[in-house]
Amino acid sequence: VLLVYLCKDEDLRDTIREVGLLDLLLRDVASESQTVKDNASAALVNAMINNTANQNFVREQGHLKTVVEQMESPVARTRQNTCWLLKKLAAQNNKNKDAMRELGV
Repeated sequence: VLLVYLCKDEDLRDTIREVGLLDLLLRDVASESQTVKDNASAALVNAMINNTANQNFVREQGHLKTVVEQMESPVARTRQNTCWLLKKLAAQNNKNKDAMRELGV
């Protein structure tokens, strides 16, 4: 839960990526635990706001497919969180938009 709030701080968003926390959050998006999944998604949404480097990281590290796959979840909250995350990943980022189209979004 702490990372949800830390990712709101625009000055910390690059640091979160640089120290490897962004990668961990992206792995948690596919967690079996609904609580972990929800918190990771919320933190990721915050980390993507006005941060092209973080948006690109998701695509460049191959995590975009994992995010998109969450749209198939039977849990409505997971699908809703994934929609918010995809919106932030696409914001002013044509490369991510193109990659999302290729994945069927």
